Amino acid sequence: MSRRTEMLGSTIQRELAEMILRDLNDPRLSGFPSITRVKVSPDLSIADVYVTIMGTPGQQTAALNALALIRKQIGSLDRVSRVVRLGVYVAATPEFTEHPKVADAASELFRDLFGADAVSTRLVFGVTSLPLGSPIELEVILEVNP
Repeated sequence: MSRRTEMLGSTIQRELAEMILRDLNDPRLSGFPSITRVKVSPDLSIADVYVTIMGTPGQQTAALNALALIRKQIGSLDRVSRVVRLGVYVAATPEFTEHPKVADAASELFRDLFGADAVSTRLVFGVTSLPLGSPIELEVILEVNP
């Protein structure tokens, strides 16, 4: 990607984010839309815009994927005695400030599965990008029974 396409993509992302913050008022949306990435073609004729609706049930997907990996590694989720820390990384624009709302879906799923007393600390970070264009990434530290 050239510097020119990167700059144009960044400008489009910033402008769309500002438009959403200023103008969007759609009661059909259950969450907050965020422009997570813009990819501009080399000839500048096409821009692919990646949008994530924050706070929807789809945000639980990252938590479900993490649970599947945990189960694969330790054999059974019944061995988890405590979620020591849940780190949530959210790819978002600088204007987006609702990171905790995005993390709520994952937190609620872990709390529902392991119990409110078993989930200790949650950290939420806003970042400019995540690997493979992912909109959300989880870091989970567990206490596991033998």
